[in-house]
Amino acid sequence: ELRELAAVEAVANGETYVGVPLAQLLEAAGVDPAAGEVSAVAVDDFSAGYTAEQVNRPDTIVAYARQGGDLAEDEQPFRMVLPDERGMLNVRMLGRIEVAQ
Repeated sequence: ELRELAAVEAVANGETYVGVPLAQLLEAAGVDPAAGEVSAVAVDDFSAGYTAEQVNRPDTIVAYARQGGDLAEDEQPFRMVLPDERGMLNVRMLGRIEVAQ
């Protein structure tokens, strides 16, 4: 359960998101966050790839809440949040995370 891991906040586009750092989530799944190429894939198969530097930033999170409430319907079930990065990297409707080692 994602919400059982330690939550942090990240701000992107003036919105405050709550979630789990991507690197922490990968470690909890037994994956070395620096071991390979990481991609976030939306439920509609849109995807974005991330560098090791992006993956290991403490404010790169898999978000499950925004502005103190649930994510908007067009962001659920989860959303990648990478503050200070292009909007396309902040994948909405996150369905899975893939790691190619």
